Amino acid sequence: RAEDQAKAIELAWANLSHSDRFIRYAARVALEHQEVKGWRDRVLAEKNPDALIAGAVALARQGDKSDQGPLLAALERISWEQLTETQKLDLLRAWSLAFIRLGEPTKETAAALVKKLDPSFPAASDTLNRELCNMLVYLQSPTIATKTLALIQAPAKEPTAAEMAELLARNPGYGGSIAKMLANQADPQKLHYLFALRN
Repeated sequence: RAEDQAKAIELAWANLSHSDRFIRYAARVALEHQEVKGWRDRVLAEKNPDALIAGAVALARQGDKSDQGPLLAALERISWEQLTETQKLDLLRAWSLAFIRLGEPTKETAAALVKKLDPSFPAASDTLNRELCNMLVYLQSPTIATKTLALIQAPAKEPTAAEMAELLARNPGYGGSIAKMLANQADPQKLHYLFALRN
C-alpha cells in the first residue's frame, strides 16, 4: 500500500544520516526496497552529506541511466574538503557506483571530477589513497601515473616496534619465522598502486 511505503521511506530517511554506519547501511537497504519514484527527488534535493551520499548509493543501485546526470549534480554540492575520511570514502563509492551502474561519465564530467580530486592525492591515509588512486586512474587523470609512481618509489612503511613486539611475543616458537617473513614481504600498498596503474 502507498501509505505503508510512505512510512517505510520516512523511517529509512530518518536514519540515512545516523552516526552509526550499520544503521545508515540498513536504512539505505530499506530505502532500496521501496519504489524509486517515491524517494528519487528527495535524494536529489538532500542537503545533509551523509544522507545524500547514502541516498545516492541507493539511487545508483536502483535508478536508471537518466538518473546519472541529476545524481552527479547533487553530489557536486558536497564540499570534498569539509568531509571526514569516512565520508570521503563513502562519496568515492557513490561516484563509482554511479559510473558502474548508470554509465561512464562524459569527458566534461570526468575532467571536472579530476579537477576536484587531483589536489587531494596523495592523502595522509593509505586507505583513502587506494580509493583515490582507483578513481583517478578510471577518470584518466593526467597526473595520476606520475604521482602514483612517486608513492611506489617512496620507502615502505614498517610496522611499529610496539606492533612487532606484540605479534612476536604471542609465541616464541613461531615468532622468529614471522619476523623473517615480515622482513622480506612485499608492500601491499605499493602492489595496490601497481594493480591500479595497469589500466
